Amino acid sequence: MNYIKNNLEDDYLSHHGVTGQKWGVKNGPPYPLYRQDPDKYRAIRRVQRTAKTKSKVDTIVNSLSDKDKKRLGVGSDGEYLSIEAGEHVMKRFLMEEGDTPIAFLDVFDEGENDEGKTNVSVALAVANNQHGKGYGSKVAKKGSDWIDKHLDEFGMVWWSTVSDNIASQHLAEKNGWKYSNKDSDKDWKIYRKQ
Repeated sequence: MNYIKNNLEDDYLSHHGVTGQKWGVKNGPPYPLYRQDPDKYRAIRRVQRTAKTKSKVDTIVNSLSDKDKKRLGVGSDGEYLSIEAGEHVMKRFLMEEGDTPIAFLDVFDEGENDEGKTNVSVALAVANNQHGKGYGSKVAKKGSDWIDKHLDEFGMVWWSTVSDNIASQHLAEKNGWKYSNKDSDKDWKIYRKQ
């Protein structure tokens, strides 16, 4: 900055720039990614969040029986959820005892309905050696309470369970999910939040 005194005894400051400076040009992107493309930003953040807990969830999934893996939708490759598929996990509730993962509940983004609201489903699993100890009930309550808080933001919200999975049906009913006779069939029972 130059401090100059002119003949009229008026003081003023002048700034002539720095060598190589371009006036009116910002370095870097004009806006952060969350403002440029909110959907892409949201997907990236979801992948990052689910990737942090993937190994713990995999530990739970690997402990399940083949029947329970099938119920959960584990693919033939033995993987419950790929890293890329993590973008569909809106929220994950993971229960641990010390460093040992015991149970989890995932809330999935199932796309938008005609009104632009997000449809939501849940998936729950408890480690094979931890059944009957109330862990499934605790993680289901946490997930259900979170869904209840955000229910007005969602379109359809459902919990689907294989017809012979009585424990999952009891968990759904205990946590305020209502059986939907209209959506259920002989193979699947569907519960909804309203």
